[in-house]
Amino acid sequence: MAIFCRLIAIFAVLSSCFPAACAIQQPVRPKPLQTPRQALIEIITGGSKAVQKHATVEIQQMISEASKNASDKTAREMLVMFQEYLTLPSLMGEKGLHTFDSGPVLLSFGQANEKQKLEVRLEADDLSGDLDTMQLSIHLFKDGQEQSIPFMPIIVVGLKQQEKVWRLNEIGGNARVIVGDPRFFTDLLKFQQSDEQETQQAKKSSEEVKEKPERPKLPASSIVSMLAYAEMSYARTNPDVGFTCNLAELANLEGSGFSEMLDPQVATGSYNGYRFTIFGCDGKPAAAFHIIAEPVGAGSQAFCTDPTHNLRVSDDGRGGTCLASGRVMKTEANLNAD
Repeated sequence: MAIFCRLIAIFAVLSSCFPAACAIQQPVRPKPLQTPRQALIEIITGGSKAVQKHATVEIQQMISEASKNASDKTAREMLVMFQEYLTLPSLMGEKGLHTFDSGPVLLSFGQANEKQKLEVRLEADDLSGDLDTMQLSIHLFKDGQEQSIPFMPIIVVGLKQQEKVWRLNEIGGNARVIVGDPRFFTDLLKFQQSDEQETQQAKKSSEEVKEKPERPKLPASSIVSMLAYAEMSYARTNPDVGFTCNLAELANLEGSGFSEMLDPQVATGSYNGYRFTIFGCDGKPAAAFHIIAEPVGAGSQAFCTDPTHNLRVSDDGRGGTCLASGRVMKTEANLNAD
């Protein structure tokens, strides 16, 4: 059930011979273009980086313009909105993930410890010129047997080709409910009972665990970027104050989505071997800020950023060097990256 919910959430927000070794040098063949099906698989499994790659040219231009005018309130809100839209988990590298370039099954995803497998099938594919509309269905298997899902989700995805890249253009869907078949009600009852059993089992397991498992440590560069976007949310909800240099206010900011992602330890200013500092919030409302992360020990890099959202790094581990002459890092949030 967990993998079923994970795939549904991703859909809602809603993707030779070397010349030196050959006797006769062969011409370099151009890399074949992705098919719409291959592009959709990349969008579904590739996380935020894939979504950025397959965003339409119009969306990329809009984000680029907003980035150039980050000091404008509307532009800041636009950047925050796109950052949330483009932040999706990647399934690449997950054990049990299989994708298919042909055939009725688009991809399957299963975890052996849960004895469950989810299949996404291609029910219809309507390609017309630079537009392609695909209809997908989701199927859940448990212990090798397909489960009857009362509300079978049908997902419609529209792609359009721009600059030789198939890009995500629209997402829709519906649910097929066969209320005239008595099996619908028996399947619905079984589905509810199974869901209740899993909920009770999860509750029991959580009660048996005395301590919460430690969440994975995020790198300092990611923390700096998230704090910068939290600053945008804070300034948007507190226009009379502007930006804040209070680290605890950002780490515990409600309603921004960042408080759930940030470890509470970040609020103390020390996390995962780094010391985090915010300064430069002068004026009322404050129109600027500087965030730096310096290693507690020697031999590590320092990271920094400001309202431009350019994440910079310095190899000497000093925040001052980072702000003055640090080199800009390429991040997944940068749509202009290669």
